[in-house]
Formats: sequence, structure tokens, C-alpha cells
Amino acid sequence: MDGKWQRASTGTYELNEAREKAFDLIQEAGFRKRMNYVPITRSFKNVAEYTIKKLDEARDTPNFKPSNDIDPPLWLDCK
Repeated sequence: MDGKWQRASTGTYELNEAREKAFDLIQEAGFRKRMNYVPITRSFKNVAEYTIKKLDEARDTPNFKPSNDIDPPLWLDCK
């Protein structure tokens, strides 16, 4: 969608059936986009892995500022 590659399984090895299912996936994603729904859904695990990757990349930049600058951290008071 929107010029980005998306990956989805058709769940079959039979070529004609896979083509039909792929076409249905494309049609459904286009419909969801037109209806302002999320065209491609991801599991929490996928989103978490992507977010961790982006945070790790940001940590290596000069403008990175950790959000837990509180001294001592608040979680230490929860004992």
C-alpha cells in the first residue's frame, strides 16, 4: 500500500488458488484504505519489534535524550 511492499501468506502452494487469494488480499487492502481503516494489520509483536528497532537507531544519534532522567527512577520507590 502507498508504495510500500507488504507481505502476506495465501496459505496455499497451489498457484491458481494462491493468485486468487492474493488478488482478494489486494482488493481488501484497497477497500480498507478507501474506508479509512488500517489497510494492513500487524500483531503487537511486530509493532513492538519495529518500535524497539527505531528506538535503538535513535539512541545512536547525537540528539537522543532519554526520557527517564529522573534521579532516582520512580520505580525504585515502589518497593
